Amino acid sequence: METGSRVRRVLRIVAFLALVCLFPVAGWTQEASIIGQVTDAPRAVLPGVTLTATSPALQVKQVVDVTNESGE
Repeated sequence: METGSRVRRVLRIVAFLALVCLFPVAGWTQEASIIGQVTDAPRAVLPGVTLTATSPALQVKQVVDVTNESGE
């Protein structure tokens, strides 16, 4: 095998592996999160606030959670 041919083959393999790493394969799951703190105008934390997140990109219609004692 020629050196140039071997180099091209290695470059193709590296390019393929890079694409596989950059673009998730169908069936792989990805996780996401929303992080923040709910406060009022004077910046006091607000525990017990119900938050609802909706998006056409969600697999469920909506996600609901309640803030903890730190307003998170």
